[in-house]
Amino acid sequence: MAQTAARRHRLPGGELAVIGQDIPIEDLVIDEVPMRVARPGGPAETGVIVLHQGPGYASQTALWLRQLAADGHLAIAPLLLHHRGEEAVDPFTRFGGDLAAFAAYLPGDDEIRADFTAALHLLNNEDIPVERSAVVGFSYGGRAAFLAATEHPVSCAITFYGNGIQYDGYQGNEGIPPLADRAPDLQAPWLGLYGEQDFLLAPGEIDDLEVTIGKAPVATELVRYPAAGHAFDTDMVFGPGAPSSLNQDAAADATERTRTFLSTYLGRDRTVTPTETHPAGGDRP
Repeated sequence: MAQTAARRHRLPGGELAVIGQDIPIEDLVIDEVPMRVARPGGPAETGVIVLHQGPGYASQTALWLRQLAADGHLAIAPLLLHHRGEEAVDPFTRFGGDLAAFAAYLPGDDEIRADFTAALHLLNNEDIPVERSAVVGFSYGGRAAFLAATEHPVSCAITFYGNGIQYDGYQGNEGIPPLADRAPDLQAPWLGLYGEQDFLLAPGEIDDLEVTIGKAPVATELVRYPAAGHAFDTDMVFGPGAPSSLNQDAAADATERTRTFLSTYLGRDRTVTPTETHPAGGDRP
């Protein structure tokens, strides 16, 4: 399969951005689920489903769609908030920072299952079977990626700072229960990327999650970034006057680990250019 070399640079806000080929993002609707899709330069043999954060489709999602397409994958992001008639929402404007109200608003697992299945249907229509597909998710979507890997034989799953796996991270929404008891059901290798300063996690939760994933029958890896918090790979502000969530070293390391994990388990090589951002050495074992 043809691959497109991609380089990465810093946006003014600090986020990593793909440059090189200007990869378009399409709007599609499959099984009544709206999706955004980015295609590689040649025929795609592998696919990656991207599950966005709770607030919805954002520049972070588009960045990853283009990065994954540049790496040779057909990249798909279902718009999970379509169940609420929206593409994205600002939780602070809408809910005044009330996490329980925001949790109650979010689509539950049954709705996300339907969206994920629709994305698999799109991949199947492109002659990409589930075994050559992967899932990458962020926060709310990171928990959903873990759930998907317990129910589908994807090649691998990657979770960025997914609260709600070990303990209840969405109090007020019974449709989004904790998933710790599902670890023995994992059907695919799983990579978790977590900041130890994540305000959405309970004290000791990452330690407990590390024990939990040890019960999985597949390869698992949990990477911890001591100085990073929630949404460490994107420039977000959690409330008036709060600092940016972005931790550039953790973001670079997590991005590289994600691409390597996908390359390993999707069974394909990828192009690395001399100008690509490489991880800071301190957090890599």
